[in-house]
Amino acid sequence: AEALQPLRDAPGMLGARLTGLLACQGLLPTEQGLTALNGNDGQGSSWNQTDPLAYALARLLQHRAGAPPVADSQGPGEASPLAEQVPPALGRFKKLLGGKPVATMLVFSFGDANLPPLHALAAALAMQEVAGLKPDWSLLSEAPCLDLPLELMIPAPAQGGSQP
Repeated sequence: AEALQPLRDAPGMLGARLTGLLACQGLLPTEQGLTALNGNDGQGSSWNQTDPLAYALARLLQHRAGAPPVADSQGPGEASPLAEQVPPALGRFKKLLGGKPVATMLVFSFGDANLPPLHALAAALAMQEVAGLKPDWSLLSEAPCLDLPLELMIPAPAQGGSQP
């Protein structure tokens, strides 16, 4: 965590995302990660209300801190309860952030620079875990991200046991 201090202190979204990632791995307190992700985006909203990756990171941190998974009793084509909770500013990302298994197939659907495919993949995997699914976190190891250490989202192996 100390080696990443200069990046973590970066202003804006980069600093918020990195602080959230460090908290995901337990290198920083969960509350510190959530505080950073709740930070003001400069336009009167918080990062987790306007940035899909920040939103997914905040939900993942809450989930790992003990918030119960959001049960998905809907069918494959129906809206998920998680998708209905997505903030209005992130409405175009509802399917990506809905926690459904098909979300990982949408990662190349957002052709704008604000959500590169690897960020979209990380957000989709995070929301799958929040939904109570077992996401394939190994996908983040297959194509390393050059601007953020997204592999910090991968859960640490359980103490004294092997990872499934």
